[in-house]
Amino acid sequence: MGEDTKINISDSADVENAFLICCFPSVGMVSSIVGQYLLEHLNLNFNGAISDNRIPAISLVQDGRPMPPVRIYSGTPICKVEKCDKVVLISSEFKVGGELAFSMRDAILNWAISNNISQGIFIDAFAKKGSPPADPNSGEPIVEYEDTPDIDFVGVAATVEGLKLLEKMDIPILEQGLIGGMSGVVLGEARRLELNLFSILVEADPRFPDARAASALIEKLDEILSVVDLDTTPLIKEAERIEDQIKNMLEHQLQAQNASKDNSPNNMLYG
Repeated sequence: MGEDTKINISDSADVENAFLICCFPSVGMVSSIVGQYLLEHLNLNFNGAISDNRIPAISLVQDGRPMPPVRIYSGTPICKVEKCDKVVLISSEFKVGGELAFSMRDAILNWAISNNISQGIFIDAFAKKGSPPADPNSGEPIVEYEDTPDIDFVGVAATVEGLKLLEKMDIPILEQGLIGGMSGVVLGEARRLELNLFSILVEADPRFPDARAASALIEKLDEILSVVDLDTTPLIKEAERIEDQIKNMLEHQLQAQNASKDNSPNNMLYG
């Protein structure tokens, strides 16, 4: 595993051959909204975390119970692709960059290989055309895409098998661009290791949480997992509700950051 990064997961968790879903911070908080939606609608159980001394020393408290910054969930939802009878979700609201990204990449991939996890998806987003230019050091994706009146998508895959799945989902393949952060470093190494990991990136507004972009991506994920419940609250309303939850949580995280005198780890707080 990575030199300082550890995967801590309950021995009782059944993760062998699981389909991996990773939701790290993205433009418009899309991945955070999608991750929380999947957690609730796939009935996943919390059973682990990723630890590293470079991760902010903080716990997220919900309903009186603390949760680690980088969390691992698992469950057995209904899958619509082969080799997918169980799911592992890694979710976080913290930016991961620099040496930590590479250490976490190695820990995740080594853990995945040891558990025969050979396929998975990274949820990501890119700033829609006309948005303020991204900071080149931010790690946010910079892509060339065909802008349409609808919410647009692009896909990147480490394997030919992944490219075929993206095409089947009607996701245009990214012809040219740059993806950073966890999506970028993990997919690059996954290609070398021949692991079928891919990413779907959705067009989002970087100025504020974009529930509409998140709901559009969730609809795409329904082609892989049964995640859209048509008999309950409309999807966009559900995404907006989760958006409000995450905004409140991040406001508390930002307050903790401003109150802390230690600027070294907490500058990774997302918000």
